[in-house]
Amino acid sequence: MNNPLRTPEDYELFLYTLTDKFPSVRHSTITFVRKGASLARVVGELCFDHEIRLVVRERILYHRLPAIIDWYGYEVWQGNQKLYWYDSQPHPDDRSLQSTHPHHKHILPDMKHHRIPAPEMSFTQPNLPTLIRDIESFLKRIDVETQGNSSLRLLSTYCEIEESGTQGTSYSVLVKQKMIALNIVLNQYDINVA
Repeated sequence: MNNPLRTPEDYELFLYTLTDKFPSVRHSTITFVRKGASLARVVGELCFDHEIRLVVRERILYHRLPAIIDWYGYEVWQGNQKLYWYDSQPHPDDRSLQSTHPHHKHILPDMKHHRIPAPEMSFTQPNLPTLIRDIESFLKRIDVETQGNSSLRLLSTYCEIEESGTQGTSYSVLVKQKMIALNIVLNQYDINVA
């Protein structure tokens, strides 16, 4: 299926198989609700690890084919904190958004008024794959930070030379252990020490 918006049935199938296509999506409550002969609403959430969730709202028009996303709002949350959101509400007087009018992203700080262009958003192609890939990148950064913190704790453990731990252990063994732990940290953060 080249464009899931080719027909309403194609888009509905696309939405209901998101968890198959994107294993990072742990749970979906997305629904495609027809509201007549040419209108549908898409509502629900996609849930990810680390309490990340994508709240989805779309209005789909299909009086002509292919269907189009006539309006959308996407919010990304972690727990109870909203991280950012996208919407298609026009802001014709904001010159910084003209390059992707009306598509834009609200970001911290002052999310309501801090908007940036969103060239990846579209009315004629599904936006969810782009949003999911963005969340997957965010999840990878969280995982790297978590692993980095674990490695730093490991390094700290190796570097703590206590009297009770050094008796009977040669100095060269302790230095070797410290170097191994340090290399683990440097590799996880792609730090090259020349």
